[in-house]
Amino acid sequence: MVDPITVGAAIAAVLAKKAADKLADRTVDFGEGALGALVGRLRGLFKDRGDVDGVELLAKAQDPTGSPEDRDRLAALIDQYAPPPSELADELQALVHNVSQVAVQSSTQNAQGTNIAQVANVTGSEININTKPSP
Repeated sequence: MVDPITVGAAIAAVLAKKAADKLADRTVDFGEGALGALVGRLRGLFKDRGDVDGVELLAKAQDPTGSPEDRDRLAALIDQYAPPPSELADELQALVHNVSQVAVQSSTQNAQGTNIAQVANVTGSEININTKPSP
């Protein structure tokens, strides 16, 4: 038998979900802005130098189906243009730092009922499940 959910619990759950959605939207917006700044800077660097291959490799690196070899070639090209220590290397590192600050580190979900569990596509994470014994 499923535990009954009160109207108050249902409303609280809906409000919590909407608040989490808003936070996620803001995080995504900030992340897209930070990533857009990094990609835009690299695209500008390649275009300013007339490097058509660099522009193409950058586009391939953003494609989820892109190859590791293309990403390696892009990394080598960026390192060629921005060897450390240099102002450009520092600038790019700062942009990378901004993007890395966006990563969502934690997610929490609450549910009421009996035997509710939902886990999907989790790698490199720790999952804690706390349950109360059934009455």
